[in-house]
Amino acid sequence: MPLRRVLSIVVAALAFQLVISAALYALVGIDHTIDLAERIFAVTWPIVDGKSTFPLFAWNRTMFSAHRLLAFGHIVPSALALALGPLQLWTRLRARRPRLHRALGVTSVVAQLVGVPCGMAIARFEYGGVASMIGFFGMGATTLACTALGVRAIVAGDRAAHRAWMIRAYAVMWSSAVLFRWLLLLVIPSLSAAAGGFRDVYVAFVFLSWAGGLLAADLYLHVTRARAVAR
Repeated sequence: MPLRRVLSIVVAALAFQLVISAALYALVGIDHTIDLAERIFAVTWPIVDGKSTFPLFAWNRTMFSAHRLLAFGHIVPSALALALGPLQLWTRLRARRPRLHRALGVTSVVAQLVGVPCGMAIARFEYGGVASMIGFFGMGATTLACTALGVRAIVAGDRAAHRAWMIRAYAVMWSSAVLFRWLLLLVIPSLSAAAGGFRDVYVAFVFLSWAGGLLAADLYLHVTRARAVAR
């Protein structure tokens, strides 16, 4: 199986994982979803008195409960946009069903216009204080800026630029939502122990997750553009 297809499957599967999380928030509520996440994170975070020591659980439980409208306004539409991304980037679907591609594109943009600003608004109350708030603002602003440039490009008839900007937008959104959570589960525990604390490592990865996604998108665009020229 080609590496590109393998990567596409992995990206889609991990995006779908976040859709399941959003569905759980909507169907069973904030507390039950966080309880489930706490059991999952117990795999890598120490357990004290039967509870995971992962610092965000108590914080997020309080934050989401105090700002339910913003929380659900961010979680559900953003998960929808994340789920639609692989379909939008699927070349065969785009070529064979252009009307469906446009309809899904409009849906994705509308979902971002709701979900991303809600996420930026709730970032004011995020763990990590002003530094993490700035990081989450960067995530949201970069996603919206790339999407806006992608929409402007397709309106102008520039399909190549449209594709490039939408790949960047999705890479930032995917990495800031999916990759960041896996880093929290698998990487940050050991780094936090080595650094003697969670907060600084957490704030650093807020920035690194979406900035890394943007860098990965441009590396991908550079490689695929070079291959196209070589052919």
